[in-house]
Amino acid sequence: MQLSVSLAIPNNMQKLLLEFNTKKAAIWGLLFSLIFIPLYMKFPLLSISGTFVSVRLDDIVIFICFVSWLVYITSKRKLGEFTRSDLFYVLFAFFAIGVFSTISGVILTKTIKLNLGILHLARRFEFMVFMPVAYTLAKSSKLRKKIVSILFLVALLVNFYAIGQKWLSFPAVSTTNAELSKGKVYFLGVGDRISSTFAGHYDLAVFLMIVVCLAIPLSVYLWKSHEYKSFAFCIFVSVLSFAMLVLTAARFSFLAVFLGVFISFLLIGNKKLLILLAVAFGLIFVYPSALRDRIIATVRVNILQSFSSFTSTNSLQESRGKLNIPTLPIADENQIPKDQNIPDIAPGEPTDTVDLGVYRSLAIRTNIEWPRALRAFYKNPFFGTGYSSLGLATDNDYLRALGETGFLGILSFFMVLYFVFKKLWRAYRRTVGFSKYLLAGIISMYLAFLSNAVFIDVFEASKTATIFWIVVGVGLAVAQGSNKK
Repeated sequence: MQLSVSLAIPNNMQKLLLEFNTKKAAIWGLLFSLIFIPLYMKFPLLSISGTFVSVRLDDIVIFICFVSWLVYITSKRKLGEFTRSDLFYVLFAFFAIGVFSTISGVILTKTIKLNLGILHLARRFEFMVFMPVAYTLAKSSKLRKKIVSILFLVALLVNFYAIGQKWLSFPAVSTTNAELSKGKVYFLGVGDRISSTFAGHYDLAVFLMIVVCLAIPLSVYLWKSHEYKSFAFCIFVSVLSFAMLVLTAARFSFLAVFLGVFISFLLIGNKKLLILLAVAFGLIFVYPSALRDRIIATVRVNILQSFSSFTSTNSLQESRGKLNIPTLPIADENQIPKDQNIPDIAPGEPTDTVDLGVYRSLAIRTNIEWPRALRAFYKNPFFGTGYSSLGLATDNDYLRALGETGFLGILSFFMVLYFVFKKLWRAYRRTVGFSKYLLAGIISMYLAFLSNAVFIDVFEASKTATIFWIVVGVGLAVAQGSNKK
């Protein structure tokens, strides 16, 4: 006689198993995204007409992560819990206004194409979705520590690649112009700034700023907890990241990380470390570097306006003064007399190359990008002229939001930012131990990131924005846990 054994699993066990599998898949999706997005270079996968922004492999990774998270919260009936949270309401308001702005830009002001408007709206959703993903998944202190550890390990690899790029001829991939955005591999020349696995030196600098702001307060916690091996690793990552940030010569990120570390020292209550901070940053102005030269040039050119300027000697040189960004040809080279010197510089611009770069960096913002955003706002004060109407860069995320989505759009954006900061700050004041130091790092990173957004479109840069929202989501998960105590 043959015996049969029933392997039926009770309903409650099936639900538990389902939760375990779907949650584990969502967590693995989040962790893999945290590793893949910073390390995978921006090779295009699918081009989109009308722009040199392309669909890339990291977009597919993010989509899979989002789907796995959506399956998890839906299968365990956590979707209703999330949609009743304050976070959902502020995000819903932000994206709802974004949809209206896109429709308005296509139909009312006719300033954007539908496909580009949807693309830019989808990109903002793609980056920001990591906040609710991390918020709902990072419930345990163990997972939060794992996320931070992975981030520091990724930063270590990014830094090592930057070193190889600078001194060992490691290749680079950039999206700084239409030609390079096709995935063209190139090698840094003399004077070029490192970008590592990122799309440009600015993006790399912002990522390193995030790492340094998080690592400094956690290093203090590890020292106080007598976890000396972890402390040594954390300090090594922060020092190396700071050194690579200096090599990017990104002035705004340098000032932002100074602000972030300063705030973190105040939050952890160790004001003696401010002396160390002053010494470390003071050395920047002693040791020769491109960053030091650009900071000094900023004071000399943008503040004191004390520089040697170019004076035209003929009509062709004079005509260059009409160009906002004098990097384009003004005439057929064959028509220019050989005895006339036509340099790539406009009358009134600095003759020193460092001064010239600093001068144009601010000029493109104040003369072109920022006024363009304000004109877009004046055209439709309520909803702006729609996503993508300002092109790929405004170099000020707040003016960009004002121009593309109007008063209602930037108001909803500030609502999101205020909501996050309020939650993080209240949680910081209640928590102790690792969570408190983690929140100190997240708050300092948060404020540094927001200050960087005054001069760089950090919220639209895929690699930096996704890491930022993941870290913010972890902070909100800590805040939610502290509310239950």
